[in-house]
Amino acid sequence: MAGQSGETISITGRGMVASLGHDVANACAAARAGLGRAQELENYKLYSPDDAGGQPAIGHPVPMLTTGFSGPARLLRLLQAGLKDLKNQVKDPPWKKDEVGFYLSLPDPFRQHTGLDLVPDDELRKSMQEESEQVKRIPPSLPKVRDFLTAAAQTVKWPKAPQLNFVSAAGHAGVAECLAKALQDLLAGQAQSAIVGGLDSFLDENTLLWLEQTLRLKTDDLPTGFQPGEACALLLLETGKSAKKREAPVFANILDCRLGKDKKTLLSNQPSLGQGLAGVLGSVSRQARWDSQKRPVWVLADQNGETHRAMEWGNALVRLAEKAPVFSQPVVWNPAASFGDTGAASGAISLCMATSAFERNYAPSDRAAILSSSDDFQRAAVLLAAPPK
Repeated sequence: MAGQSGETISITGRGMVASLGHDVANACAAARAGLGRAQELENYKLYSPDDAGGQPAIGHPVPMLTTGFSGPARLLRLLQAGLKDLKNQVKDPPWKKDEVGFYLSLPDPFRQHTGLDLVPDDELRKSMQEESEQVKRIPPSLPKVRDFLTAAAQTVKWPKAPQLNFVSAAGHAGVAECLAKALQDLLAGQAQSAIVGGLDSFLDENTLLWLEQTLRLKTDDLPTGFQPGEACALLLLETGKSAKKREAPVFANILDCRLGKDKKTLLSNQPSLGQGLAGVLGSVSRQARWDSQKRPVWVLADQNGETHRAMEWGNALVRLAEKAPVFSQPVVWNPAASFGDTGAASGAISLCMATSAFERNYAPSDRAAILSSSDDFQRAAVLLAAPPK
C-alpha cells in the first residue's frame, strides 16, 4: 500500500503457531497438502440425553503446547509460541534497534454473552440473558493487554519491552482493523515498522459450552456448525525504505485494506444479504485488476461451515458477478478447513497462507484478497500483491 509519498508497505516477516505446526513454514505447507489434525477434545463432552457420559467434541488444538491450559493462560502460551517463531524467522530484526509497535487482535472477553438469540431453549435463553445483563462489559484495556504482551515477550527473551499501539476485539475482522491502524501510522511516518497479528482459542470449556448452547459447535447432529481451533499468527510490516535498508526479504506488498459494516449479522439472527462483504471486496478489486485468464480472482475467506457465512458469501458473489463477470469463477481458499475456526487470529492465518503461496510459487494469482466477516457488524478485505520477481 502506498501513501501520497509513494511509500510501499511490505510484509517482511511472519510467525505462526496452529494445529498443523509450531512454525509458519510447516503449518502452511501442511495446509497446502490438504492435511488436518481435527481430534477429540479431552476437556469437553457434548450433552446427550441418550448417553450419560456424553460424546467428545471435535476441535483443532495446538499439539502439546496448550494441553492443560485454559483462559488467559492458554492465550499466553499461544502468544509466546507465535513470538518465538517470528523471532526465529526474522534475521537482523528492526526491533533490536528501534521501537516496533504491536497491533493485536484478541478475542472479545465477553463473547460468551453474545448470540443469545441463537439459543433454542426458551428457559436457557432467558437465564443466559439475565446473567448477561448483570455483566459489566469493559473492552480490553491497553495497560492490561500490555502486561500480557510483556509477559509473553519476556519468556522468549524479546530484546526490550514491547510497545503496544492498538488492540481490537472485533473477532474475525480484528486483524484487518489492526492492519488498517498500522498502515495509517506507517504511512504517516510515525513508525518504520510494525507487528500486526492475532491470537484466539475456542477450546476452553466455557467457550465450548457457549458454542454448543448457541448451536454453533459442529456435531454429528449439527453438521452446519464449526470445528473450533486455536492459533497465533504475527506479521512484520515495514516501509519500503526500512525493508531496503536492512535488505529484508519481501513476502508481499499491501495494496489496500478496506473496513465495512453489515446490519444482517450472525448475532442479529437475520439472514445475510452479503452487502457488507460485497462492498469491501468490490472496493479492493479496483486495484486487484483481476481478469479471468492471467489473473483470476483469488480469495482467502473465513468460511467455517456455518450456514450464515455460506449464505453471506454466496449472496456477495452474486452481487459482484452482476457487475464484473470475473467473480463468477473465483479461486477460494478456506483456511478453517485445515486449522478449524481460529477467530481473532483467522485474518493473520490467511495472510500467512497467502504469503507462503507467493514465496513457494504455488499461488493461483499474483493478487490475493483476505476476507473477514465478524459475528457482529464488522467486515473487511485486505489486498496483497506478490513481490516483483
